Amino acid sequence: MRLPVLPLVVALTLLAPALTTSGCGGSSTSTMDLSVPDNVVYVATTDEALGMLLGTAVKSGGTVALLEPTTPTYSIAAAPALRWSVGTLAVVPQRYPSFFGAIAYAHGTPVTGTATYLRILDASGNALVAAFTTAPGYNPSNTDNAALAAYLTAKGAAATVTVELTAARFENDRVTEGPFRAPSATFTLVP
Repeated sequence: MRLPVLPLVVALTLLAPALTTSGCGGSSTSTMDLSVPDNVVYVATTDEALGMLLGTAVKSGGTVALLEPTTPTYSIAAAPALRWSVGTLAVVPQRYPSFFGAIAYAHGTPVTGTATYLRILDASGNALVAAFTTAPGYNPSNTDNAALAAYLTAKGAAATVTVELTAARFENDRVTEGPFRAPSATFTLVP
């Protein structure tokens, strides 16, 4: 039995965009960054979503702002909660959807909504603390505080850290708006 060639060509033409969309794909301006750091704390997020965020160029014009702490010092003994707000983000153009399922569920439920990548950086730009969360804040853990305390011990009274926030909106681990980076805030560590 021979199948007519024309319907087969039409079917392949219609499926071609879906066949070229990656299983962990994303927008036309983002790719999966496979070098996701190992020391990240994930709070209701996935490493796939963080890989998409890190693979998307940071844009200008969005509003992400650190709200707390408001003092220029950061006490390790009484580590303050970090709080922020995410306002306007810009839409990222999307590719055609895949007919074969967009995201694998191997590493948790895909992120849909706003998520923020928080990093507390040392003077050389190395992350002492890193968290990726859907919450508008993060309470440093004992492990986070131990890393900050070790840095303070090594640097002495001149130890400063920078808080960096990068936020985006996601749909099934894909960046749909942003990402945007808040203006960095520098703090002096105190015991």
